[in-house]
Amino acid sequence: MADLTTSLRQQHAGILEAMDALTRSLGSLPEGSDAVLAELSDLAHKLSDHWEMESLSLYPHIADYPDTRVRLVAGSIKRRCEGLEARLASLRSRWSTSDSIAERHAAFTADALPLFYAVRNRIRSEDTDLFPLLEQG
Repeated sequence: MADLTTSLRQQHAGILEAMDALTRSLGSLPEGSDAVLAELSDLAHKLSDHWEMESLSLYPHIADYPDTRVRLVAGSIKRRCEGLEARLASLRSRWSTSDSIAERHAAFTADALPLFYAVRNRIRSEDTDLFPLLEQG
């Protein structure tokens, strides 16, 4: 399990780095809309790959985990973070061109930042609450 959590933590670092870069780029709007769109695409791919790995390798294993604390923490994280994938897909659908981002950059920022906040909270919960329990077991 330690190898898996190590890989997931590395992915978390890459996701956080991509979100930080994208957040910094929001300050360049409307002129920097091409870069923002490219960074959003990069972030979306990182998140999709990460969530696929979690759904195939992490959470199914936790369903039968002998330590009740692990199951409870994982269940809490999943409940609080339900819908993140759909929110990301909706964001990408609504903001699919650099022109749309440039023309309504304040609205784009208002849509994107709450999603980034939720992703950061999920990462924080997994890194500080869930993974240490798994690594103990």
